Amino acid sequence: MKFKQKYIILICSIFLLNIYSYSQNPKKNWKRYKHVEQSGFSIEKLDIAKKYYDSLNSSAFMIIQNGNVVAE
Repeated sequence: MKFKQKYIILICSIFLLNIYSYSQNPKKNWKRYKHVEQSGFSIEKLDIAKKYYDSLNSSAFMIIQNGNVVAE
């Protein structure tokens, strides 16, 4: 393959991967546990973790287990 063809394939691959990752909206597409207890996490301990997160003034908090959202 010529360099130009390889370059075009690389750019197209990156573009397609970017579109795929952009479409992953956690509020719409990700699976969720109906009840936190199903994930094996303790509600009390998650509350403690959330309070700690809030104290950090961070912009993101999300816990995922086995591909399912536990908390955000």
